Amino acid sequence: MFRLSKPERKLLLEIARGAVRAHLMEEKFPVREIPNGTLRQPHGVFVSIHCGPKLRGCIGRFQTDIPLFQTTAECAVSAAMADSRFLPIKVEELEHISFEISALTPLKKIERVDQLKLGRHGLMVAKGSRQGLLLPQVASRYKWDRREFLRQTCLKAGLEPEEWKSGANIFVFEAVVFDEPLGQPAHP
Repeated sequence: MFRLSKPERKLLLEIARGAVRAHLMEEKFPVREIPNGTLRQPHGVFVSIHCGPKLRGCIGRFQTDIPLFQTTAECAVSAAMADSRFLPIKVEELEHISFEISALTPLKKIERVDQLKLGRHGLMVAKGSRQGLLLPQVASRYKWDRREFLRQTCLKAGLEPEEWKSGANIFVFEAVVFDEPLGQPAHP
């Protein structure tokens, strides 16, 4: 499992908010000095946007060959503007939203469901051309057991709830999850 320092986490939150702000204001996103290290390495990431306790957008990428800081900026803008479950975020909402970032480890295929560690692993279920993914914090947030986590991930994939038992590939991953304290956005 890789780690991110407090300054790296703060910088990624500033990048996410700054990228969305620049997009909404139709400005060029300012180039930032990014230290060598994890932020310059390719890592998958999901960016979730919340308005209070409610989800307002969430988009991520597992496979990437671009640095974590750049993937974070791109996913933040996509979460704000392109999550089909929500209307795009407006400029007036910026002061009311907060960002949560989940920096991801690579997927690891598991053969037995007892290898799935609730609270530690996120989950991807894939069968045919369908795949569904839920972040590690989702099972904890809803107090799901392993079976319910698998069922819900199947539903997210557009599969029947029990299809994880028959011919589906099950993958786990870990995430470094951090967010802006409510009411205290990390302004760039």
